[in-house]
Amino acid sequence: MRKISLSILLTVLTLPAFSQNHVLALNGYDAYVNFSTSIIDSPNFSISAWVYMEGPAGGPQEQSVIFEQREDATGCNHSAIVFFSEVFTDERIQRLSTRGDEECTVRVSCDSPPYGEWHHYAAVQAGDSSWLYQDGILRASNHLRRYGSFATNISNVSLGSHTHDGINQGLFNGMMDEISIWNVPLSAAQIQEQVDHPISIGQRGLIAYWNFEGSTTSVIDQTSYGHNGALRGGSEIILGEYSNPGPLWGDLNEDGEVNMSDVIRMIDHIMGN
Repeated sequence: MRKISLSILLTVLTLPAFSQNHVLALNGYDAYVNFSTSIIDSPNFSISAWVYMEGPAGGPQEQSVIFEQREDATGCNHSAIVFFSEVFTDERIQRLSTRGDEECTVRVSCDSPPYGEWHHYAAVQAGDSSWLYQDGILRASNHLRRYGSFATNISNVSLGSHTHDGINQGLFNGMMDEISIWNVPLSAAQIQEQVDHPISIGQRGLIAYWNFEGSTTSVIDQTSYGHNGALRGGSEIILGEYSNPGPLWGDLNEDGEVNMSDVIRMIDHIMGN
């Protein structure tokens, strides 16, 4: 009979659920990821990411941007999608700004979380409605009539930068991971699934997914759409550590906590019962 130390089992089962993997690191000065073509061409879309804001953004407007796809020109009737983790440092506002080529800008906003923490951000656009989520919780929505296309004359597509009128107006300062873009509006349950688990390749509507694995010199799209990006300035892909995704380590019976019942299950497995 094998001797099993319960203290060892409990120690192993209750190790912190930290995930170490590669993340995108941006310095808030000159770092961003550039894409050569537009990605979103549908009136319905979703954007999600794990985000760690180190502090205020760089650039003249100090805007922390997760993703942008826009014309370089500003003002009404110029297509734009910009997903901010923080619009301005003095406002501390998360925002999705969208503009079709037959309308002026429509915004949906909520408070930003603190600096120095990992948080999950998601934005959903479906027809005339927009929703913002933080850590799987619905934080804001609006419902306004929309006109025109979000994908006309696109010139600026990036992660971590907000560029218009030929200038980087905002440069993200911190880290990002598990960034995904969809051509369908995700449900609240699907967004919560992303908070709890890594994204699975091949899901319906997933058109771009960057988890920063497979290369440290370029940004590889893990989907078949091939939206690969180029690292610019001081952007880096580095090893990072954050406490998400995936089931709770050691929670063998999936009840949301690690306890003696999990130890018993592990003993049964080792003994071949």
